[in-house]
Amino acid sequence: TPRTLSVTVCTPVGIGETDNSPINLISNPVKDVLTITNAYTNNNELKSKSVNIVNVLGKTVYTGTIKNDNHQIDVSPLNKGIYFVQLNNNETITKFIKE
Repeated sequence: TPRTLSVTVCTPVGIGETDNSPINLISNPVKDVLTITNAYTNNNELKSKSVNIVNVLGKTVYTGTIKNDNHQIDVSPLNKGIYFVQLNNNETITKFIKE
């Protein structure tokens, strides 16, 4: 007897990286301290921007404010894996790997 099979195709929901990011992440992969620097010289646009670190499930694991052009974040408590740095609520998204 013939059977009917239903297939549901889901569009993945994810976090896409921003092209031409105004930030550099030092070092990537990172072990303990992630440093966010300005990718453009002579530009103070990073100061006072909000920064979030989000895991691959979309959960925010860190929230803060950039204080200077070499802002450091202690990521040692994070589990190994892939994370995303978001500036100003998704204005800029950059991926990093936690070792």
